[in-house]
Amino acid sequence: MSHNDQPLETQSMEAKPRSSAGEGGEEEHRITPPLVEKPGKGRRRWMVLVLLLLLFLVGGVMGYEWWQYSLVHESTDNAYVQGPMTLVSARVPGTVIDVLVEENQPVREGDLLVRLDPADYQVAVEQAEAAAAVIRSRLEATRLSVPYSRDQTSALIREANARLARLQKTLEATRAGLLRQEKEVEAAAANLEKADKDLRRAQTLYRQHLIPRAELDNALTAKKVAEANYAAAEAARQMEEEKVAALERQRREVQAQIALARTGNLSTQMRVFDSESVQADLKQAQANLKRARLLLSYTEIRAPIAGYVSQKNVEIGNYVEPGRPLLAIIPLDEVWVEANFKEVQLEEIRIGQPAIIEADAYPGYRYRGHVESISAGTGDAFSLLPPENATGNWVKVTRRVPVKIVLDQPPPPEYPLRIGMSTTVTIDTSDRSGPRLLAYPSLPPRTGKTVWR
Repeated sequence: MSHNDQPLETQSMEAKPRSSAGEGGEEEHRITPPLVEKPGKGRRRWMVLVLLLLLFLVGGVMGYEWWQYSLVHESTDNAYVQGPMTLVSARVPGTVIDVLVEENQPVREGDLLVRLDPADYQVAVEQAEAAAAVIRSRLEATRLSVPYSRDQTSALIREANARLARLQKTLEATRAGLLRQEKEVEAAAANLEKADKDLRRAQTLYRQHLIPRAELDNALTAKKVAEANYAAAEAARQMEEEKVAALERQRREVQAQIALARTGNLSTQMRVFDSESVQADLKQAQANLKRARLLLSYTEIRAPIAGYVSQKNVEIGNYVEPGRPLLAIIPLDEVWVEANFKEVQLEEIRIGQPAIIEADAYPGYRYRGHVESISAGTGDAFSLLPPENATGNWVKVTRRVPVKIVLDQPPPPEYPLRIGMSTTVTIDTSDRSGPRLLAYPSLPPRTGKTVWR
């Protein structure tokens, strides 16, 4: 066998198993080529793993920071803007002739809001001025009068008797007026007692969050009006008493004048008694004039504080009575936030801690404030029907306690806070050196054996 025949034999021997396998019907053996990875696939896999690891690390860091942040911060979105509200009402009855403000208009303290018809009050002032002028002339005439002569005694006695009769009639009419005024004082006292009870009831209901602030302000205004009416009635009663006393004094003076005239010593004493009597009348006339001018000034209703007009309920031509609210003035630079925190959040909250306030109306803008006080009870504790826990169906419910947040600076004009707006409050509780309760105000030391009753 030659060298060239060797490869042919080898090829025939390798070919036999393939032909015999085909002839015997057995499964054909396939030769699978080796897998070859595509370039860059392993690199992408490592990049994904690195990215996942980075995301895990970033998430862990952010979660740790959030956990650290939550340890020294308490937050709630159950917070609303509150503020003072001053109700403006008339102090004298009258017809509205001019309204100088509109709803939501800003006003300054002392600005004229409403003007009432001053005609009746101007007439009263003119009458009081005329009466004072007449009495002043009488006083001057009394001071410049010359001594009465003995020949004038009879005429003076007749004049004194006539004056005594007039004084007696005036005294009887004044006493009747005093009785009427005493009845008015009793009625005013009854109204004041009722207004005081209504105010206490309104304060209780307001603390229990059963009535709005406006109703409490109405009750407070009603009490102030009742107090003013009682004071006016009492002053009028005292004025009537003074009139009665003055008339009694004048009657005694006239009687003394008659007695002196009959004894011939009338001249000097008459001048003294007349001067004192006229001086008393002049003081009374001046007091009446002062009161008339005061009532005239009340026809111009002015703003007691600066703020924004709200709840305007007055128009030209309306007839108003004292105590009826005409409008309200709200100072938006004095608002605060009442945040209702869960009782489990109060553990770290202290008075004086800084707070961040975010209003729903201005996303992204933050107000800075601090905790001024914490309510003495939960919100539902002051309700009309407080929860009854001593029952078989008791279920523990987390309560909320109002916390008053005061702004460090008034809200800017471009981001004003309005009463009732919803906010989110976050308190920084890292500084826990402040108290949980406000301290009692310092009182001067008591001396002696005086005790509180």
